Amino acid sequence: MSKFKKVLIPVAIFLLICFFTPLSGKLYELLVGYSLSSGFWGTGHPEYFEGFFISYSFFVTLAMTIFGGKNKYHILAVLLLIIFIIQLGSLESLIVSIGTAVSAWLIAQAILIIKKKISKK
Repeated sequence: MSKFKKVLIPVAIFLLICFFTPLSGKLYELLVGYSLSSGFWGTGHPEYFEGFFISYSFFVTLAMTIFGGKNKYHILAVLLLIIFIIQLGSLESLIVSIGTAVSAWLIAQAILIIKKKISKK
């Protein structure tokens, strides 16, 4: 992978996580069924806290599965374990983040299968 891609992919993932954090927080509120409190951070938008975890789980899993090298699953496990340990206090948040990581992995597998079929032709 070129140096440009090594820089561009993490920057793009960071921007996607930041952009989708509020949307993911609203999704979390819809899934769980109650409004979030401001919690420890005391932000004006409490959905940013839970939304960050969901966005992070989705986009890091998607990117590592598609663009990762031969140790992609080891790196992915470490990156997700960090967030999952932080979420141990909130079981609902942990379950939603694991679900989004699994869905991102399935989407990435489908993309890799399509990419393999297209490259054979």
